[in-house]
Amino acid sequence: MNPLTTVCILRSHNDDIANPSTKMTPSKERKLICVITALSVALSLCVDTRAQSSAQNLQECIGIDSICYYYYDDPWDDKRHDDDNIIELKFKNGDVCDGYFWGTSDEFVTAREGYYAGHFVLRMQQVNVQGGSLCFVLDSRGMQYLSAPVDVAFHSADEALAHGAYLWMQESEYFQDSIPYKAEFVDDILILTNLSQRSCSPQKRNFVRMSLEDIQMINRKVLWEEENSVLLYERDSLIHRYDRNNF
Repeated sequence: MNPLTTVCILRSHNDDIANPSTKMTPSKERKLICVITALSVALSLCVDTRAQSSAQNLQECIGIDSICYYYYDDPWDDKRHDDDNIIELKFKNGDVCDGYFWGTSDEFVTAREGYYAGHFVLRMQQVNVQGGSLCFVLDSRGMQYLSAPVDVAFHSADEALAHGAYLWMQESEYFQDSIPYKAEFVDDILILTNLSQRSCSPQKRNFVRMSLEDIQMINRKVLWEEENSVLLYERDSLIHRYDRNNF
């Protein structure tokens, strides 16, 4: 029964009760009890619809190996995507069993001052699905940051370094932390909440479901002069020493 129809029927019966000239018959009483029961069921089904939708979205992943979600750090800038984030969830029998996060050093520091961000890809830890919500931890302790966004095809810093990536110039020990997250699913949106207060990244972010092919078409590269890498620092130092010795 449609909840709106239920409410209208109940209101009609309430009018009968309020009218002294109308006598409630046993059949009307039974009908009223059925209406109230139906209304209670309808209202209970409406409780926490967001969590139910989230759980349903996860259940629909049976037969899917992985799903990617993309976060635009600045949706109005179609040229700069180096601070964007990516989430890849791995599934087994319809359940999330693993995941990876591509992001920046902003996840593990309260403010960015005077430097270009480092970049990483991290495997999720303590992955746990509860009531349609996904909880996990990102732990950067002992991790190597890179000077440019990590290609979504790579799932570790070592893999990216083997394909030409450079180490980040900043001291990584200042960006070591363990941050808990919670993710909820609404249609094709993953709503990510940072459960700590130790990050300058937005506490709540909306990731859009996107195919791996579409993500690979996004230009996430940084300008070479903004690539805060050890190699470029050493190169610039050599150039500076050469200029100083020859002029």
